[in-house]
This record gives sequence, C-alpha cells and structure tokens, in this order.
Amino acid sequence: EGRALPINLKDELEELGERCEVYCLCKSAYDALRPMISCDHCEGWFHYECCGMRPPGDEDPEDAEASFKCPPCCQASGAEYAPLRPAVAAAAAAAAA
Repeated sequence: EGRALPINLKDELEELGERCEVYCLCKSAYDALRPMISCDHCEGWFHYECCGMRPPGDEDPEDAEASFKCPPCCQASGAEYAPLRPAVAAAAAAAAA
C-alpha cells in the first residue's frame, strides 16, 4: 500500500532544508507572519523588529533610492547602524534623549 505513494525525495529534502534554514539576528526559521527585509550588501534576511524598524505601511511613500544595510554589515564596515524606519518605541526613546 505505501509503495504507491508518489514521493519525490529530492523535492522533499529541498523543502525540508528551506524550513530548517535560519535567518536574521534571532536565528529563527522563516515565519510568514513576521515581515522581513533584505540587506542590500550581504543579501541576508532580517525581521524588521529585530533591527529596530517597523515595516512599511500604506502611508509610507515608496523610496527607490533607499538602501538597507543590516547591523552585522554595519559592524563589519565600522559604520554606525541606522534603521530606515525606526520602530515607534525606538523613535520615541531617541526623541526623549
């Protein structure tokens, strides 16, 4: 009975590998409920919240010139990390300082 199941081992292993891959500073697997941004330098994927940012909203204008450099790339190049769209809590803390 089980021998008739159509399983493509190569496809199954590839899908398993994708589910096991970790991303971001938090080293977690992909989660469609947590929006991510790609670093324009290393092409790694990072959760907005882990980088102190908020995802773009409908009120945010599209900025084709914007470039995101993740915290590890900034550290490696000696540059200070600056989020594109700071999270509300981070923005409020910076304004209070």
